[in-house]
Formats: sequence, structure tokens, C-alpha cells
Amino acid sequence: MRRTVLAAGLVAVSMTLAGCGGARPPAMAVLPPTPTPTAAPTPAPTAVPTPASVPVAESQRVRPTGTPAAAVATPPPLAVRRALPAPVSTPRPPVIVRSTPTPAPAEPDRVVSDNWSGYVMHGSGLWQASGSWTEPSVTCTAATAESVFWVGLGGYPSYPLYQAGSGGFCRNGTPVHVLWYELLDPSSTQPLVAVVQIQPGDSVSASVDVRSGASGGVIHLVDSTMGFTKDVTFTPTSSSLGTAEWIAEATSHGGTPSTLADFGSVAFSGCSADLGADALASWPVGDLTELTLSDRSGGAATPGPLTPPAGGGGFSVRYSAS
Repeated sequence: MRRTVLAAGLVAVSMTLAGCGGARPPAMAVLPPTPTPTAAPTPAPTAVPTPASVPVAESQRVRPTGTPAAAVATPPPLAVRRALPAPVSTPRPPVIVRSTPTPAPAEPDRVVSDNWSGYVMHGSGLWQASGSWTEPSVTCTAATAESVFWVGLGGYPSYPLYQAGSGGFCRNGTPVHVLWYELLDPSSTQPLVAVVQIQPGDSVSASVDVRSGASGGVIHLVDSTMGFTKDVTFTPTSSSLGTAEWIAEATSHGGTPSTLADFGSVAFSGCSADLGADALASWPVGDLTELTLSDRSGGAATPGPLTPPAGGGGFSVRYSAS
């Protein structure tokens, strides 16, 4: 900058001299020397502050040079809630999309049969069943009508079936009461075997066991009124079965159920399985089947509710004619 000022002074003097031609220049007053302007110092580069060398307050006040920081997006203004007017109509109740129904009390499976009436106990390893009743008096509703009462293992809905009991068999319109048993296997069927004749009003007990006999199974029949006991051994196909039964039945001949004889009613008691360990009356209701008999001749037999006396419980079956 100093050189520039001196050059400008020389040009001004030269112009003055050129304007005066060859005349002697007049005496010039001595001017004080023009102060030489001092050049402004070049500022040194500002050191970039670091968090280690600058206090936090200074770091916030002085922004470092270099790449500008990314702009921070300004959040949108919050919406101002406005008071909603009160509903004009009465609010409706919520719409029920799914509702869990109140579970109904457990009940046995109810089945109508053309030859059985009573109860079936379902289990995974039943091996003995027993029960007692009083032999009812039978009225023949046909020349060969029949009504029998028994306990058994298996047979619902398929063989094997081991059963023992009593019953009235009409022959030419005259009933004959006997104790009997029957062993029905898929491979071999032994027809009903009559053991001894009894009388209406006799106290009868029967049991079927597939573990305790010499051959694995044993039938036990008792008429305590006449002091009669009979044990029959047999070889079962299994040491346990899936059902136990207490049944009033219209027997079948050649696959066709006979006409049901009118027996009035019969009361089963002491109904239990596995030597009394499993009582019919306390067995889970959902694992029971209740059977109502309706034969082709208009006879019917309906079981009553289970009663829980000692010994396993019991129930009654009542005959009716439509």
C-alpha cells in the first residue's frame, strides 16, 4: 500500500510540470511527509475449539469453523384440542364380537338304543365290575319277550364283551327267571349260558373280572336269597377294557333284539369298578353314557339319575309302553 501512495504523488507532480511548459516551476512549499499508512495485520486463523480446550459455555458461544452442522428439523406445532360438543343421541352399548358362553353343568352322553338301558362307564384300564339288584317280576308282552339285567366289561361299542346277571325269559307266554353269563369275543362267541333258575324277589349279585381268575378272568354270580354262588373262569383277550356297564336289556337273537318284557322297574346298587375303587356314582359325568331303550314293538326302558349310597352308587330303570 505504501508503494501505491508514492506512485500517485509522482504522477501528480508530473502532471503539474507538464501544464507549465518550459517555465521554471514556482517554488513549492514543503509539505509535511505523508504518513505512511500502516498495513492491517493479517489475522491469524482462528483455532477450532475442542471440547477438551474450551469450556462448555465457550463451546456453546463460539461456533467452530468448517462443515456447517446439519439443520435440526423444527417439530410441528402441537394441535390444540377443542372441546367437542356433547352427543345428541344416547350412546349405544358396545357391539359384542365374541362372547364366551357360560359352561353348562357336565352331563353324561345320552344315547337311545334298541336293546340297552342303563349306564356305561368309560375308562382307560377297567378290569372289574360289580353290582346288585332284586330280581323283578316279568310280564310277557310277547310269546318270546325277554328282559335281562347284568353287569359287564367291554362291549360298548364293540367286542369283547363279558357279562353276567339274571333275567326273565318268556317261553310260550310264561316267564322263566335264571342266573346267566355270556362271553363274546371277536374270534369266538359263547352263547348265553343259563346257570340256575331263580325267583322274582331274589337278591342277586354279579361281578366280572379279567385279572383274578386262574385263566385270567372269572365270572361271579350270587343269589343270596337261595344261598347260591357260582364262579366261572375264562380267558379274556385283555387284562383291562375301556368300559364297564350296568344294563337292563332286551336280548338279541340272530342280531335282532327281542321284544322287551314288562319288568316294571329294577334298582341297581353297589355299582362299582375295579373292586370298589371306581364308584359309578362318583365317576366323572363326562365319562358316562346314559342309554335309553326303545324297542321296535313299542316298549321302552328309561334309566333314572344316579344316587350315591355307600358301595358305589346306584340307579333305577323303569319300563314303559308307548
